Amino acid sequence: NELKTKSLLRSLAQQAQAGDDNKAHSSKKELVRSLTAETDEMSTDKASRSASSNLAEPAPTESMGRNGGQSFDVMLSLLKPADGERSPFLVVISNISNHSRARATLSALAESQLELLSGIMPQHAIQFLALQSTAAVPQHVGQLARAHKGVTLLFMDIVGFTQMSKAVEPQEVMIFLNTLFSLFDQLTNMHGVHKVETAGDCYIVGGGIMSPQPSSDGFQVVAEDDVDPAVSARQVMEFAKAMLEVAGQVKMPDTHQPVRIRVGLHTGNVVSGLIGSKLP
Repeated sequence: NELKTKSLLRSLAQQAQAGDDNKAHSSKKELVRSLTAETDEMSTDKASRSASSNLAEPAPTESMGRNGGQSFDVMLSLLKPADGERSPFLVVISNISNHSRARATLSALAESQLELLSGIMPQHAIQFLALQSTAAVPQHVGQLARAHKGVTLLFMDIVGFTQMSKAVEPQEVMIFLNTLFSLFDQLTNMHGVHKVETAGDCYIVGGGIMSPQPSSDGFQVVAEDDVDPAVSARQVMEFAKAMLEVAGQVKMPDTHQPVRIRVGLHTGNVVSGLIGSKLP
């Protein structure tokens, strides 16, 4: 009985996928008739069923779908028969297309948000925010803090940015910064450095903070104590040279001259963590 029920359900699902409503409707009737006809053998066991419930036992629930984004849930339940009657089945077919689409949208949104956070924060900070909330950060500042030795930080700003931002439309400023900083973002991956922050025209990068190898889940993790400060300093220096080169490929919106930047580096011990209850 169970095998035939599943076979009929698969047949109904295939016809629904084909988009033939008439065949699907006919198959639903066939399913109900077949299930009702095959309860004769099961009726001998009706004495053992509970007299206090109208539902004798639930049948398995199966999901179906068809092309065009339509999804269905099918629930089968064996009902308690009247004396001398055959045991009927209750078949409930529900269209859950809207729910399925909403769930898929939320899943895609959560995945994109996680991808964004994984490029900003290390794994332990993301796990904390997932299990707790940003409101819990002030009470766990010490738990989230990490010490790093021999880190090299880079600070960059654009020559003439303030004057330029007064002379052109705000949209042009944003397009300009996006073009320039996107080139810098590509360089961080090439040179193994971590983008810490941007503030206006300031671009901040660190070396020796994050491990060059992600976790098994693909998240960034903080570097261990065995990181060689000389190696991370060299990586940041090479990144700075590459910044100077690619900056000249972008034109200032007001003068149309190649961009000129100022770069400063410093190596020392730093502490990283989360502070406050709001994300930037």
